[in-house]
Amino acid sequence: MWISKLINRIMIGFGIGALATVVYLMIAMHFQLPVLSTGLMMKELLGSMAFGAYCCVTSFIYNWEKINPSAQTAIHFPLMLIGFFIAGTLLGWLTYFPFWSFFWFFFIYLMLWLYFYLYNRNMAKRLNEGLKKE
Repeated sequence: MWISKLINRIMIGFGIGALATVVYLMIAMHFQLPVLSTGLMMKELLGSMAFGAYCCVTSFIYNWEKINPSAQTAIHFPLMLIGFFIAGTLLGWLTYFPFWSFFWFFFIYLMLWLYFYLYNRNMAKRLNEGLKKE
């Protein structure tokens, strides 16, 4: 059962990584930015897909019910940070301004975490209200 979930999350990550690459290419074409050679573009695409899969697999931590949500986040954040810096270094994302790369990583992570926290809190509130009505 967990193998099918793992494969599902890896495939979702591949899709997210590929979509991110397509968005980048569309922006580059719109603003007439220099586009990478085919070999480099393939490296970026595969790297983005692999990092997307990594991100989806690390989210399994949030299914681990033996630890509280704060501990889950405390484990997930450094795993994501390490993965981001490894992928960023190998793919050349962090060449000039590593501070800004960290800042944007932290900001996006925080926004996504806040979104999911508020979403789940709202869902729990709705479920509890539904139980009170019965």
